[in-house]
Amino acid sequence: MQLSQKNQKLALAAAAGVAAMLVIRRKLRTKIRAAFDIGSGEHKLVVAAVHGTSVKVLHSEVSTVLLAQDLTRPGGDGALSAGALRASKEALNDLAERAAAQGAQAKAGVATAVFRRARNGEQHLKKCSDALALNLRIVPQSTEGELGFLTACAAAGREVACAWDSGGGSFQLSARVGGGGVRVYAGPLGNADAFARLRDMGGATSQNVKAVIAALTDELPPAPAWLAAALQEGPAVAFGHRSSCFRVACDAIGASGFAPEDVKRATAKLVSLGDDGARADWLQYVAQGHAHVVAPLSDRAALDEPYPEPHLALAKLVLVAAVMAKLNVERVEYHETNGSCLGV
Repeated sequence: MQLSQKNQKLALAAAAGVAAMLVIRRKLRTKIRAAFDIGSGEHKLVVAAVHGTSVKVLHSEVSTVLLAQDLTRPGGDGALSAGALRASKEALNDLAERAAAQGAQAKAGVATAVFRRARNGEQHLKKCSDALALNLRIVPQSTEGELGFLTACAAAGREVACAWDSGGGSFQLSARVGGGGVRVYAGPLGNADAFARLRDMGGATSQNVKAVIAALTDELPPAPAWLAAALQEGPAVAFGHRSSCFRVACDAIGASGFAPEDVKRATAKLVSLGDDGARADWLQYVAQGHAHVVAPLSDRAALDEPYPEPHLALAKLVLVAAVMAKLNVERVEYHETNGSCLGV
């Protein structure tokens, strides 16, 4: 039996009403969240619309604040300098304003290695977090590693065998063991430490680079059995912003992943260039040419900006080489992210 014209109209109106209610309910359940990753070299922000497991990024931003390098400065006293604290405060203010402009209804974030190491790190972070209502907290390396694992899985679009996160003050490799919880290898060094070693030895000569790689390799704890097993299952999935150590390696070789020999060749190339200016120019040139392979979803306009932290580029590769040698990492797969904000 066909519906009368009046009943058809009523049915259509009811359907439209139901659809409208579903849209309203979805909007009510969707929350705009701001996630902060306050690291040892960068302060990072991602604002996203979150609905269940669906995440739509609305805004992503990075501010370079080289806190770990400041902490390892010559003559340092174990505290962050007044200039570093001021730069951090200004960056946090700017990111908080950006989150508010994007309509963030909830804000939370983590702070990592440099805030654990600096004797005034915790006080500084609490003061800024309270003043700006950012809900920031200093997390242990175990939590860093867990967030890194979540970020690597989100970036790769799959459950990864092993995740690798690395920054200015520390690094972590993490894996899910036996279908249970995530285990974390807590690396006690970051690229700022590698930079300080090269600086104290007199600069980036080939001999000094080899000596620092050997020293760092010797200092690192050996791979536990669970990590060795995870690295046999697949590549270490690494992630990070344009300034990450993994991105430097990928930019240098023109691929979205690398093996130990690739890092060795990239390191030798940077040494041969002689100074930071030449390294910056070369990395900028190859990064623009390789972007479609290394980070196909990256913002092309950002590639026209100066290459980030060129004075640290060689130290970053030194750290990567040492970790790969010590832990027998045979292959790394890279994905561009804004730090661990996806995991947060």
